[in-house]
Amino acid sequence: LLISSDIFEKYTLTTNDLYQYTGIFSIILVVICIISKITFTSTKSLAWSLSFVNSTVMTVVSIIYLSHYGNKLIEIVLNGDFATDIFHNRNDYVVLACLWFGLANIFDILFGLLFYPKHLDILTAWIHHSVYLWIMYFSATGNGFIATARPFSPSFVIASIEEIPTFLLALGSIFPSLRTDIGFGSTFFLLRILFHIFLMSYAYYSKVDTPIMVIYSLTLTLHVNWFYTWIKKYGSKLFKSKKTNKE
Repeated sequence: LLISSDIFEKYTLTTNDLYQYTGIFSIILVVICIISKITFTSTKSLAWSLSFVNSTVMTVVSIIYLSHYGNKLIEIVLNGDFATDIFHNRNDYVVLACLWFGLANIFDILFGLLFYPKHLDILTAWIHHSVYLWIMYFSATGNGFIATARPFSPSFVIASIEEIPTFLLALGSIFPSLRTDIGFGSTFFLLRILFHIFLMSYAYYSKVDTPIMVIYSLTLTLHVNWFYTWIKKYGSKLFKSKKTNKE
């Protein structure tokens, strides 16, 4: 299944298939948790280990998906065509990506409760993970309990390129020598602000279902707030550092 080109074009997964993949992904995540626990003595490094793996996986998943549809996406955007299918669709690839991401959030909470409870922030862990678990189910099924829509898993997978800043943040948190504030800040601004605005604008232009616009808008608001907080905390430090180096 995973090596067939149909994985990008058709939805063929049965309920039993989803159960099997849930088991496979769960085993992989448990192994990652065990290896992380054995490898890292620092609680902070341990707390970022799953985020590092998950952001890496989702970035690669998004790049592969964008590469597969690259020419089609560029043609649609340049020609100004309505691109509803870009956002509303369901195939095996995007559904499995949503399943992985949802499980990764669950295991981050479970692993965190056992080994790094102090690092489970109310907003960035409990609320963030719970909301994204709901989004994964909603996007894959079209059933959001309080709302319904056509399945929109591709909307999430395309936007998962925005996990690059998380990858850099997690990398620097686990390995301090690889920390890059400029890299994090610049990729956050380019992807989670500018690219997200473009994606949201094109989704609106394409007349997608309302839940997608609501989710994109809420996440953009959150991103802007996070970036503003980051600028206040690190922006002046980076500016002073550059100024000092020049002198």
